[in-house]
This record gives sequence, structure tokens and C-alpha cells, in this order.
Amino acid sequence: YHHRTPELIKKDVRGLKRLPEHLSIILSLQKEDDALAVLMDEVAELTAWSACSGIPVLSVYERTGMQKSRLQLVF
Repeated sequence: YHHRTPELIKKDVRGLKRLPEHLSIILSLQKEDDALAVLMDEVAELTAWSACSGIPVLSVYERTGMQKSRLQLVF
């Protein structure tokens, strides 16, 4: 995970001419036993990446709604 440090993420996007103001992603809940945990890890990783790269708004979509119900338990 050394390549996911905030400094390296900023370096990765530094060469881009423009960054989006809003990034939207669509994730799929898989059928494995730990699918919800995997999905939440992906959301956490994408959130950190967006924040480190300077993208202020991230929208996450997942068809079944499992991710949304899980986030409501966390907050």
C-alpha cells in the first residue's frame, strides 16, 4: 500500500491539466460472503484517493442499496 500515500496520489494527478469537481462511481456488490466488507473497503479507498487528489465531491452508487444502509449504521 506504499503507492497509496497522499503524497504519491498528489504526484500522480499533478500532471493532469484538469481535475473534476465531482467524481461519480458505480460499484457492484459481489456474491462472496465478505462482499459488503470488500465494498466498504473500496469506498474507503476511493474516498481517500479523491480527497488526496483534490477532488472535492465523490458520489458512490451501488444498485442493491447495501452500501447505503451500511453507511447509515456507521454515521
